Amino acid sequence: MGKKILVIGCSHSAGAYDEADNVISNESWVWHLKNIRNTDDKYYVIHNPANGILHYGAIVKYLSHEGLLNQFDSCIVQMTSEMRMMFYDNTSNAYFPLLKEWLQSANDEFNIRPEVDYFWSPKRTLSNYVSDVFNKYKGHFNGVEAKSAWLTVCESIIEGIGPIHADGAVEATYTVNAMYDIYYYYIVNTLRENGVEPVVFDWWNKSSMNNALKRGDEWILDSVVKTAIDRSKWHKNKMNNLQHHDSDSAKLMANIINNAIEEHGKLQ
Repeated sequence: MGKKILVIGCSHSAGAYDEADNVISNESWVWHLKNIRNTDDKYYVIHNPANGILHYGAIVKYLSHEGLLNQFDSCIVQMTSEMRMMFYDNTSNAYFPLLKEWLQSANDEFNIRPEVDYFWSPKRTLSNYVSDVFNKYKGHFNGVEAKSAWLTVCESIIEGIGPIHADGAVEATYTVNAMYDIYYYYIVNTLRENGVEPVVFDWWNKSSMNNALKRGDEWILDSVVKTAIDRSKWHKNKMNNLQHHDSDSAKLMANIINNAIEEHGKLQ
């Protein structure tokens, strides 16, 4: 009997992309991984474009609270660039019941969460968020000084989350590093407490955000991207400007991920 495998990731887990950054099929690295492994395992993919570890943690908490997490044998967590500070509107609570309904009804060999509209789609990073809020409420400002004060506060928030240096590099503050660590440990420990095998890798690379994190045997790969580049298998011509992959390139990444899974004895 096959396993039930939950996958939580960012936009790279959503599917295959075209040059205009539209998802044109389900053929992400997860889809290819299932075909490469050629087992009876069922995959349930929760992709979260523009989201990161904070939202991953919210998903794991909700599934655990609802008694849905322990139905899975393993959970692959595809880490991404951080920190992605998320803000939700009042309708976002509707997302989680929809997620529950989907998980209770999905029963194909490969299941991927349908798109929902309860988050500000490409507007979830803080810098875009504060701009949107400013535009929404700008009629309430009394003058130039009030507008300037708002923008100054917003810039200070962004700077506090990740100071930007002259060369464009972003340095995470200690508090943000701690937040990343806390969420990481929460996700991994909650999976284990529910009898779910955690399998974790980073899509991009270890950075100042997470290079001091004490990982356990759940960790299988520091960077899919760096591994592909080191092996001279990086398909620049098969990605769009946002570095989202087409199906052929996603298959390459799936092979790298599967090798790491096998090397570490996961999904057995």
